[in-house]
This record gives sequence, structure tokens and C-alpha cells, in this order.
Amino acid sequence: ADFAQEYMDGCPGMVHSSNAVRSNPSRFNFSVVGENLAAGTSGAYGVTTGGQISTAAWVNEKHDWTYPRTCASGAVCGHYTQVIWAATTKVGCGYRNCPSQPFRNYWSCIYGIAGNWGGQAP
Repeated sequence: ADFAQEYMDGCPGMVHSSNAVRSNPSRFNFSVVGENLAAGTSGAYGVTTGGQISTAAWVNEKHDWTYPRTCASGAVCGHYTQVIWAATTKVGCGYRNCPSQPFRNYWSCIYGIAGNWGGQAP
């Protein structure tokens, strides 16, 4: 959670942290970590309920997903598969209100170990 919060404190908007940063085993105790981002303008995305709303949006991608490795054409499923990735054992999230950014409320969740490895089922 420390890294997710530090990253959000910089108000990066909807820009993922770099692969180099997420591939630092000395920082995370994993060879690589995954990352989901979410943002919203309404107060619902604030610190009290935004984590639940963000996670629900990622999990809602399951409607476009067919096990073991098929996402509907034109759909996005990678947030969902990261959430359910079997090898992931740790999750930490961070939030920041960034008034100068278009969406204002931003969430990041970091997953150890990262999911979505090509050709593997979650």
C-alpha cells in the first residue's frame, strides 16, 4: 500500500507507474507487481467509497471474460483478471484527490505478484 499511496500522492492521473519501478524485487518482495488504476469526478470516488467502486468496476469486466483466456472482442478484461489472479497474494491500494487533474479522484492498487502473464489463465 505504501507504494500505491506514494504514487498517487504525485497526482499522476491515469498513467501507470513504470515497468522498471514495478519490476523491483528489493522494493516489493515480488519479481514484478501488477497495477490497476481508476478515477472518477463524483464524490463517490472519494476516500470513503471510491475503493469499493473502483474494485467493483474492475470486477464487472468478468461479464466479458470466458475462462480460461478469452476476452470479448473490443472489451477490456485485464483489470478483472488481475483482481482474480490465483498467484497474487498481496494487494495494497492508494487514493489521492487531485483537483488539477481531469477526474480529481484517483485510485491505484498494486498486486503481488503481477497477473496477466501471456498465455496463462488467472
